[in-house]
Amino acid sequence: MASNVKRDHHTWTRDTIKNVSGDVTLDLAGDLTVDVAGGQMTVTDNSSGDPDLIIKSTASSTALGPSLSFQCDEGNGNEDNDTLGNILFVGKNDNNEVYTFAAIKGIVSDASDGSELGKLQLQVTTENAISNIGTTGLQLTGSTTNDEVD
Repeated sequence: MASNVKRDHHTWTRDTIKNVSGDVTLDLAGDLTVDVAGGQMTVTDNSSGDPDLIIKSTASSTALGPSLSFQCDEGNGNEDNDTLGNILFVGKNDNNEVYTFAAIKGIVSDASDGSELGKLQLQVTTENAISNIGTTGLQLTGSTTNDEVD
């Protein structure tokens, strides 16, 4: 284990790198929050077909099942056309340039209180696309008619 201890004003912090072989289990009795302070969290594996992110429920009744929730909290509420979350499928082209080839986007269609409408887009990159922008091939939009999707 390698670590660097730093003193920043009145706070002591430790940057720790820990190499662990084998499985690691965190058994928590509450929530786990990871605050990356403007960075990213990356899961890396060099095996074919890995890594996998598994969200597993072991409840005796899974009528609802587990959830993956993207939350965009602007503090004062979201506005029409705000993107709430993206699932991006990123790879490299044959010139070794990073490229987004497909995406799933969740969007606020109408943020009006009592008339909230959502939008879901499935996008893919088309030939000669400008700046890695996907083209929407399928769009589902909440309707102002109850229980109807456009």
